[in-house]
Amino acid sequence: MNKLEERKWSIYNQPVRFVHVCKCTCFTTNVTLIPIYWPKDGRNLCSTCTKNFCVEQVEGCRGAQIVETNSDTATGFEGQVWAKCFGV
Repeated sequence: MNKLEERKWSIYNQPVRFVHVCKCTCFTTNVTLIPIYWPKDGRNLCSTCTKNFCVEQVEGCRGAQIVETNSDTATGFEGQVWAKCFGV
């Protein structure tokens, strides 16, 4: 049995094997993980994890300034908010 199979994740008492999480980092020090249960666009769970989502959902991100991502560098660290989606 692999490590993912050993975990006992559930959402509303329904077992799940894989959970998507939005990692919100604001002001370079506040890091919050938010589980994503329903996708914003109906298909892609990670479409919900945006800088705006972080500012709206995380108390420690209130007032953070969002700037457009520079596609030339594509680091995602522009401005005071960083959002990263991943599965666990």
